[in-house]
Amino acid sequence: MILNLNLAQKNKVKWGKGMKKKVFFIVFIILIVLAIGCFAIYDFSKQNNKEQEEKLKTEMTEIGQIVNAEEINMDELENRFNRTVTKGDYAKVEKAAKAYMKDYTESLDRMIALMNNDRINTLIKPSNFEKDGPEFRESKAYIEDLKEDLKNEEERFLSYLEKENIEKYIENEKVSDKYKKIYLELTRANEDQIDEKETITEAIDLVTGILNKAENVIEFLKANKNDWSVKENKVVFTKDSLKEEYDNLIL
Repeated sequence: MILNLNLAQKNKVKWGKGMKKKVFFIVFIILIVLAIGCFAIYDFSKQNNKEQEEKLKTEMTEIGQIVNAEEINMDELENRFNRTVTKGDYAKVEKAAKAYMKDYTESLDRMIALMNNDRINTLIKPSNFEKDGPEFRESKAYIEDLKEDLKNEEERFLSYLEKENIEKYIENEKVSDKYKKIYLELTRANEDQIDEKETITEAIDLVTGILNKAENVIEFLKANKNDWSVKENKVVFTKDSLKEEYDNLIL
């Protein structure tokens, strides 16, 4: 019995070593398979991220081209703002960037509409003097409202060029610093645009100057309401000195 037990123990030891080798081999194979799988997943993820980033950059570049066109296609722009071409965290970046660009372009559009209002050019025409004079209540109210609207819209528009206002759109999204950086690369081109700020300020100053001139002419005509009239679409004064003063204001 003792001999047989010793033999069994020897056989058990030999069997155990063989199993360990097999187990180590199987684990080794599994690790290799997992490593290959992880590499494949990483490679696919890396390629997918690259594709998503390219889609995002292309989309935002095309939106920029629409905005900078001589005539903005608002229907196409609205369509771009309402769609999403990326997925995952890239979609969050896209959403934030488009929300920023939408607010930016809408403010720009409102400002341009204010400055291009046809009524501005009619304020100092004899036809308006005849229609709204001598008190000019409608003209004065229009000038006051337009100057206030221009001031408010200019402030709003220029605020979209400031760093903190650009960044606040992405702060609402739960994304890592990597994606925040991508967002800032897409939008911070607007930050501190000196030329653009100067262009907008000069344009508004020009319109405001026209409104101030119109206001001065209207106040002059109101103050001398008994000494002028409109005949054959021309302003006629009872005194040459008044005509000369009027001509200087109009120039």
